[in-house]
Amino acid sequence: MFRLLIVFVLLLSYSVKSHSQEQQSTYDWSGIYLGGTLGYGQGNIEWLDANGVDIPFFGAPGVQVHHWPSGITYGGVFGYNWQKDSLVFGIEASIIGNVDDKGSYFNGTRNLPNSSAISSTLMFGGRVGYAKDTSLYYFQSGIASADIDLMHLIPLGVAESSVTHKGYYLGGGIDWALNSNWVFGVGYKHIKFQSKVHGGYLGAQTTGVKIDNLLLDTVLMRLTYKF
Repeated sequence: MFRLLIVFVLLLSYSVKSHSQEQQSTYDWSGIYLGGTLGYGQGNIEWLDANGVDIPFFGAPGVQVHHWPSGITYGGVFGYNWQKDSLVFGIEASIIGNVDDKGSYFNGTRNLPNSSAISSTLMFGGRVGYAKDTSLYYFQSGIASADIDLMHLIPLGVAESSVTHKGYYLGGGIDWALNSNWVFGVGYKHIKFQSKVHGGYLGAQTTGVKIDNLLLDTVLMRLTYKF
């Protein structure tokens, strides 16, 4: 992630230094755009007890539950760009679908399944980019929110919880104008969510489960229409 940020910072620094010596981009990136995204997401979720240590499940004290939700994901994007010479500034809202993972723990008698899912991640933030002809190289950052869904089977039945976690994202990408309206792009986002306690009977106690080290990395293709 940090290498990506360094690349974009250097790129933008170069553009600011040299843009007075260059001609304006031949493509106008200004305007409203709307489209869809498709790609892959890889997450990280750790279950801890409310005190931040491994969960004492039924018959299996100190169990470590670690999920890596992943899979194909898709969504939508809506935004607005404003261009000044070769510099492009914008705001953008987007949503992507679910990624999940399943596991189990041994309670001394049998394996009991559990699962974690990062559902419907919403993002809103800004973009800063450098336009060269029909290509746009950009850095983006903003706030994020997602529902984290947990499930595990306990001797008494199924325990479930869904809590909204907020966070932030950093990323960047490249857009290519196919014609005056259609734009294809590829982008990367690193999303970090807050730690939060899920209430309910998720462990062998009523204090709930603390979700920690909650991360999501995405690489998405995008096709948008610029009005």
